[in-house]
Amino acid sequence: SAGRFDAAMNLTVGHWFDPETTRGVEAGFYFRDAGNTFTVLAPDVVVAVPRGHRHGWSHALLYPAQLVATTFPATLETFFATADVNYRHRLYCDEQSRLDFLAGYRYAHVGDELYLGEASSDGDYRDNRAAVLNNFHGGQIGLTGGWRTNEWAFDLTAEVGLGAVFARSDVAGSSAGGPGSAAA
Repeated sequence: SAGRFDAAMNLTVGHWFDPETTRGVEAGFYFRDAGNTFTVLAPDVVVAVPRGHRHGWSHALLYPAQLVATTFPATLETFFATADVNYRHRLYCDEQSRLDFLAGYRYAHVGDELYLGEASSDGDYRDNRAAVLNNFHGGQIGLTGGWRTNEWAFDLTAEVGLGAVFARSDVAGSSAGGPGSAAA
């Protein structure tokens, strides 16, 4: 989202199983939703989106026009969310620093949606839409540590995950457009 502020949220909660804080569990959640509207210059290209709804590996069709250029608005929306649950086990701890081992589960979702053209009379951009959705499920291991003084605190977490991504694409359209053509 060039040139503007986009909000995101991160939340982590945890519980220690013993007073010595050697074993515990933590859960985290993070999400970010961003959208951009921009004008596309499409020289020598006509964009045709198949009519109706299609799931799977369908796609929008781009084919050359006859030496013309046209512009149309496009809106790109991206949504990212992730959640994880980890078991924590203390490896090292002193008055100023701590290092823990992590093992757990992570879910992550990334969705991109592209809307082409003007909004319909009811304000819906979804007449010409392409979407890609990716969902990750997997296990993760890592280390988390921290260092503290009276004035400063520094924390670092490194995790490696192994899992599977389930992808889905979706294309829907109700019009084909190009220079000199009318929306269907």
